[in-house]
Amino acid sequence: MLPKPLTLGNLSNWSSKLLLSTATREPPAIPPKPAHIDRMSFHGITFNFMEDIVQQRGFLDDGSSPAAVHRPVFLFARNDASIRTCYPEGASNAAGNGPNPGTDAPHGPSSINPGADCRDPGGYRGDYTQGNPFPVYVSAQFCVDQWRIDYTLYYVHDGNLNAGHIHDWEGVSVVFRKDPAATDNEDWWRAHGVIFRVHGDHFFYNWQEIYTVSGLRDVRDDKFANAKNHVKVYVGEYSHASHRRKCDVGCASLTNVGAPSADREYRSSDWYRLPDVKDLFLYSVIPQSWCEDDAPWKNVDADNENPWKDKSNPWSNKLNTCVWNVTPGKKSGRW
Repeated sequence: MLPKPLTLGNLSNWSSKLLLSTATREPPAIPPKPAHIDRMSFHGITFNFMEDIVQQRGFLDDGSSPAAVHRPVFLFARNDASIRTCYPEGASNAAGNGPNPGTDAPHGPSSINPGADCRDPGGYRGDYTQGNPFPVYVSAQFCVDQWRIDYTLYYVHDGNLNAGHIHDWEGVSVVFRKDPAATDNEDWWRAHGVIFRVHGDHFFYNWQEIYTVSGLRDVRDDKFANAKNHVKVYVGEYSHASHRRKCDVGCASLTNVGAPSADREYRSSDWYRLPDVKDLFLYSVIPQSWCEDDAPWKNVDADNENPWKDKSNPWSNKLNTCVWNVTPGKKSGRW
């Protein structure tokens, strides 16, 4: 039986009761892959029992874990030596027992560095400099007729001027659909596309409409329809929106003001990072206090039904994975 998607209707008590993990189950044995199934398809057990498998064995880089095989390449921007994006870091405080306290967005003239008070991406050595490692938080969710693996990054703040705010969670979801060659009784799934989160909007592109690469050796390749493993995610310099392609000189706005609404937030390939499997972490390692009733970033709506609907954090991402209003991706323009 396929698992139910996580919705408000089947959460018995959202207030401080969000369980990002459960007691470890013993995963069933994964059956051999039939000859007619695509070599890049994964059995439903690897999604349904992902958390249990990882807790027992870790994320494996042997081709058996869909989350590891399809982990994205993240690309980050800078305008010049003094202006760069805020770089992602861990969501826990130094003691590891609570949330990262974050930092308030820098305020000042339009030229102020949006990367102030953020983690150092590493020394810059020109376009496609490999950046320092950072954690990527991963979860899997079944949504009606597909599996979605969510990859989320945490930033201590976003933006600059008065457009920024403390704490920011952004990322993408890789969508898996049933392998077309699978029979009704066969539980095999392959990557079908990616949901890019862009300032509250969610744009879906299928696998032929995004840049994908096989790894470090072809990481500079910007071509559609490559049908390789790792999607390239261009991160907006100011608000960390996720995009399928760059938008730099001649395309982008160089200030935070108006950039999000125009989808012209500056983004390029100054730093990049294909996370190692050791940089992948389950949502369950995120401090539970991110989700408690008194969390300062919680927003209670008028009906007190969905306290996180307008917030970007582990709770809202997990809750809304299946209920995002996904829009087919834009087919023209620079983004």
